[in-house]
Amino acid sequence: MTMRVPKRSPSVPFESYYVPTDGTASLEDSHFYLEQFLSNSSHEQFAWTYFFLDVPQGSAGALIHVQLKSDKDLNYELYSKYGGLPSNDTWDYYASRTSSSNGSVFFSLQNSTDSDMDLSIFYAKEGTWCFGVKHPSDTANSQTYMSISLQGCHRNCNQKGVCHSSVDESGLTFYSFCTCDRDHGGFDCSDELVSPNGHIWQSVFLIASNGAAILPAFWALRQKAFAEWILYTSSGISSALYHSCDVGTWCILSFRVLQFLDFWLSFMAVVGTFIYMATIDEVSKRAMHTAVFILTALLAATGATRSANIGIVIAIGSVGLLMGWLLEFSTARRFICWPSRINLNMPQSWPSLRTLFQITLEMVNKRFRWIFLLLGFMTLSFAAISWKLESNNNYWIWHSIWHITIYTSSFFFLCSMRVSTRNSSPESNYELTRQDSMPRSEPRET
Repeated sequence: MTMRVPKRSPSVPFESYYVPTDGTASLEDSHFYLEQFLSNSSHEQFAWTYFFLDVPQGSAGALIHVQLKSDKDLNYELYSKYGGLPSNDTWDYYASRTSSSNGSVFFSLQNSTDSDMDLSIFYAKEGTWCFGVKHPSDTANSQTYMSISLQGCHRNCNQKGVCHSSVDESGLTFYSFCTCDRDHGGFDCSDELVSPNGHIWQSVFLIASNGAAILPAFWALRQKAFAEWILYTSSGISSALYHSCDVGTWCILSFRVLQFLDFWLSFMAVVGTFIYMATIDEVSKRAMHTAVFILTALLAATGATRSANIGIVIAIGSVGLLMGWLLEFSTARRFICWPSRINLNMPQSWPSLRTLFQITLEMVNKRFRWIFLLLGFMTLSFAAISWKLESNNNYWIWHSIWHITIYTSSFFFLCSMRVSTRNSSPESNYELTRQDSMPRSEPRET
C-alpha cells in the first residue's frame, strides 16, 4: 500500500505523490528505490510486485503519472487496473519500454528509452488503483527509481504555459488545464507552433504593418481634418500596442483593454472614413459620430473577434454615408434643377429618367475621382477577404495584410474626394444667390 503525500505549493489542490507505507521510503522524496520492494521468487522466471494507491474524491480531472528510471536497460512491465489486481490477462492499462496499450485516449507513453519509462493516465477515476510491476526474479544487479504522482497538468505544461484549475458545476470535482504561450499549443503545451525566429518575424509583421495608418493620417492632417487625424493615428498606435502585448513583447495596459481599443478604433476608422465622404454640416456629423461611437463600442465589447464584424462595420459606414448624402441633397435641392415630375408612361418618361441619371452622374463626377474610388473598393474587398481567411496557422500573415489594406482603403477613399467639394457649402452659395437676386433700392434724392 502507498501513502499520498500532498505537494508543497501545488498548482492545483489535489497534487500529491505516493510512497510505500512500510517506512523505508522517505516522505520528503517523491521517488523511491524500487528493487527493495520487489518480490523474489526462485520458482518462476518472472515475479509480480503490487502498489495500491487511492485517488481522492474530487480529483477525477487529475492524471496519474508513473516514472521508472534505471541505470541499466529496463526489463520491467507495468500493468494497472482500477479496483483490483492486474494480471497478464486482466488489466486496464499496460506499458513496457517497447509497447503500450495506446488504444486508449486516456493513456500516454512518452519519452521512454531503454532505461526510462514515463507514462500518464489521464482523468483517473476516483477510488483505488493497483499498479503491478512484472519483473525478472533476479534484480540484484540493477538500480531503479520509481515515482508515482497525482498531477493537475501533464508535465506542468512543459514549462511553456501556466496550469490552471477549475471546479465543475457540482462544485465537487477539480479540473486542470494549460494556458500555453503564443509559440506552443496542445493539451500540455508540448507542440511548438512557431520557432523562435519565426516568432520574431511574426511579431515584426503584426506590429510594423500598423504603420500603414500613416497614409490616411497624413492626408487628414494636410486637409486640416484634425478629428480624423487623431482617429487614424490613435487606431494605428493602439493596434501596434495590442499586438505587441499579444505576441508577448510588452503590455503597456491589460490585454483586454488593449484588445478593446484596437478593435474599437479600427472600426471607428472604417466608419469615420465613410462619414467624412459626406459633405454635411458639423452638427449632423457630430450626431452621426456619436451614434457610431456607441455601435462600434458595443461590437468591440461584446464580440471583438467575430468574423461578421467587418461586414457589420462596412454596413454601418455605408448607411452613414447614405444618410449624409440624403441630408446634403435635402439642403441643396432648392437650387438643383431636377425634373418637376416623372411621367409614368415609359416611352415618354425615358427622357426624364435620362436627365435624372445625367444630373446624378455629374454630381458624383464633380465630387469624386473615379480611379481612387475604384482602388478604395478593391483594397476594402481584399481587407474583408483577409479577415475571413484568418486562422490559427496563418493569423500573422493575413492579419498583417488586413492592417495594410484597411488603412490603404481609407487613404484611397479620402484621396477620391475633390478638395473643392469640401470647401464649398450649398447653403452659402444659396444665400449669396438670394442676396444677389434681390432688387436693389434706388438712392433717394436729397
